[in-house]
Amino acid sequence: MSTTPLTRRRWRLLGAAAAAVTVTASLLGAAASSQAQVSTQSVLVVDASSPIRPVSQVGNGMLYGLAFADTPPVELLMPLDLNTLRQPPPNHDHFPNGVDQPRIGDTLLIADNAMAAGADITVDMADSFSGFPYNWEGWDDWLGRVDRMIADLDARPDITNVTAWEIWNEPDWTWPGSAGSFNDGWARTYDRIRASDATTPIMGPSESHWDENRMRNFLSAAKASGTVPQVISWHELSGWQGVAQHIRDYRDLERELGIGPLPISINEYATPDEIDVPSSVNHYIAQFEREGVRDAERAFWFEAGTLNGLLHDNQPTASYWMYQWYAEQSGQIVDVTPTAYNDAVAAYDAGAQEVSVVFAGEAGDNTIQVDGIGGLGSQVSATLEYVPGSGRTTPVGGATHVWTRTFTVNGGSVSIPVNDQDYLGAYRLVLTPGGGGSNDDSGRLRSAASGKCLDVPESSTAQGTQLNIWDCNGQANQTWTHTASGELSVYTGQSRMCLDAYEGQTTAGTPVIIWPCNGQSNQRWTFNGDGTVVGQQSGLCLDVEEASTANGARAILWNCHGGTNQQWSLE
Repeated sequence: MSTTPLTRRRWRLLGAAAAAVTVTASLLGAAASSQAQVSTQSVLVVDASSPIRPVSQVGNGMLYGLAFADTPPVELLMPLDLNTLRQPPPNHDHFPNGVDQPRIGDTLLIADNAMAAGADITVDMADSFSGFPYNWEGWDDWLGRVDRMIADLDARPDITNVTAWEIWNEPDWTWPGSAGSFNDGWARTYDRIRASDATTPIMGPSESHWDENRMRNFLSAAKASGTVPQVISWHELSGWQGVAQHIRDYRDLERELGIGPLPISINEYATPDEIDVPSSVNHYIAQFEREGVRDAERAFWFEAGTLNGLLHDNQPTASYWMYQWYAEQSGQIVDVTPTAYNDAVAAYDAGAQEVSVVFAGEAGDNTIQVDGIGGLGSQVSATLEYVPGSGRTTPVGGATHVWTRTFTVNGGSVSIPVNDQDYLGAYRLVLTPGGGGSNDDSGRLRSAASGKCLDVPESSTAQGTQLNIWDCNGQANQTWTHTASGELSVYTGQSRMCLDAYEGQTTAGTPVIIWPCNGQSNQRWTFNGDGTVVGQQSGLCLDVEEASTANGARAILWNCHGGTNQQWSLE
């Protein structure tokens, strides 16, 4: 081994970033009253043997998510497998949220990228007008606008992904009194659309919230006039807790009136305090999936063209990666029994032999129980990933790998512990057959004495960097993999390094460093039942120098004595 000088780096760039994330998450938690508080252990149950419907990413939709032809760039759209984009009509006069650029979000401008990304488009016809509430200019003007929207789209036969005309937006408070009743206006506009377009589905009423009485009056009038929409719609902007019941109440109303069942579009969801908190939006999407919603769009509270906060300056935020997890699900959406705060979107692909569970909401130590997975064999390989609740203006380079472990399947079920769950962030658990796979175990290596984690200072990849302990942050510089051959490695690919006894020394006080993995005995480690990690070459224990519990305390080898500064857990 080289005698490269040891590296001691105390400047904590990542530590500062992690602190900033913590502060941001605390502020978001204070603002979002719907979030969980610290709770006792809970068990969220996934039943892979109970399919609900094929995976279709119903929650991966946006209002004003696209602003112009290449805003955002198509390469940032593709990984999300977008379902539906709700956009303003051709050649509109609307200036959303005070922007001063004309035609922002225009269906004709964004259609090519939407089609490339596989997304459908709902045309929000009322956004033809300026102002909000809309600047109504009379019936002749409105019907002329309707005619022009349809004609403008007809002039672009290459655009094939418009799947709904949405007549009005939030008529419960934006419909102009001078236009007469909304129900009469709906029928008049519906008939005008059908005079030019006999096939494209018509969506409505798009109320600002669920109101059973208003919906009953609307549907009764529409049934009487022969103008029942092909897609029913309303917004969920008052917190995630009531979503499932609202959908069930609507289905009851259909049966009462002898209508439907109609596809449901929740074409705006999540409050301003929820929209950029992965935990909160996960709760909406989980309910949309279980209740059979056709599509749902993230509400537009801030900037257009950012996928409603999934991007900031064209860089992904934490929530982006959670939506990408949904996009990567395949097979069938399966049943989930949520806890008081933990909920999930779970999918099982029998052909690929994979279960994917995207979950969020609970705090503390919890369990994910997955039933109905006998087809995966007697063991499963489980990988846990995490994204923080760091808001809409904090770029996040990707999900954090927490660990990869092997679990035994009993009676077709497995229980996966999730420790120290962050109730603002979100997690993905992926199960695949593990019987013939790797027995590598990955996670953070936590010191029993301090609760801090074995850390590569400043995320250095320089060989010879001495290790220390630091507050656990879930980053790659604290993610260790104990391989079947006894290595403890950090990082992946060309950056992969192994825990190494400096220069192969076997004396107490030997520094512990990272070094390119070489298979030598000074890079092999044994985990014992008492929590000690012992060097196979030296017989010495991985130790925190002088039993310090301070950030930056050095990791060394020392004679084994069983103290808590020599006890570690890979978790």
